[in-house]
Amino acid sequence: MAKKSLAQAEPLPAAPSDSPWLGRGLAIAAVVVVIIMGVGYISGALSDAVVGVVLAAVVGIAASGRATSSLLDYAGTPATRAGVLVFAAVTVALAVVPIALTIYPGTPLAAGVLDSPGDTLTLPESLSGPVRVFVHGALSTAGSTTVEFELSGFTGPVEGKLQRTVSTGRVGRRGVTQQATERNSEFLDARLASGLHALKLERVDGPLSGGLDVRVYGDRFPLWLDVVVAVVALIGIALLGVRLGVGTDTLVAAGVAVAFGAVGHEFVTPDSIVRPLIGAAIVAAVVGGAAGGILAWVARKLLPPRARAARA
Repeated sequence: MAKKSLAQAEPLPAAPSDSPWLGRGLAIAAVVVVIIMGVGYISGALSDAVVGVVLAAVVGIAASGRATSSLLDYAGTPATRAGVLVFAAVTVALAVVPIALTIYPGTPLAAGVLDSPGDTLTLPESLSGPVRVFVHGALSTAGSTTVEFELSGFTGPVEGKLQRTVSTGRVGRRGVTQQATERNSEFLDARLASGLHALKLERVDGPLSGGLDVRVYGDRFPLWLDVVVAVVALIGIALLGVRLGVGTDTLVAAGVAVAFGAVGHEFVTPDSIVRPLIGAAIVAAVVGGAAGGILAWVARKLLPPRARAARA
């Protein structure tokens, strides 16, 4: 019996649809939601926390939807389509969950005010492993200023910085105005040292009014776990994308989604949400997009030619 040709042995992927309704529909929905959120935020009808979680969901769904739409266009079997939808759900979760857990960290396991170097905060003896430390302080002077501090009680030194920056902008043709941007709180990722059940303020430098308000939370989704899951998901999407013959922009969109969650996890605090999320979106577009493009290139080099011949 004659050997089957490559075209007979491997079915061709389904032809792309003429109207990628999923990607376009999600894009339109995202624009509508952003407009509604903007109106609600400006009017004060919606809290920063609600707006932050919704914006995270919009970015995640829009970016993941772009990738999912392209993959589904060429997913010719039910199993492949199911795999695409699983990856889509994972990328949306990676965009939303880290930010939502940062905005709503839960009940602190320990809380107190550290006024001067040497002050300590006692921790529950049952607490161990990775934690997130929220630090808030009031800056005592006007103008641009910085307060730096260091906490001990972890596997390594944990340092943070609170600051206010003042920029000058033009109003009209001749007017000039100054705008202050203050970040007086920070979330720090750390791991508690074995056998230690207290945090200690080692140093604080700068014009601080009062002490540092410190709250310790269990880290329900550590950054390292976020990064590992994101890399695994992107590798899976890259291999699937190359197998189906879709463009690099598919993985770029997925990279933006997962990077947004990780960057937002580091930028956002419960009392500083919307502005940091905008910055996180910009950073994620650059870093996540680049990572997605690189993984797509690597996948094309590693995947055997036979597996890629279906689109040829």
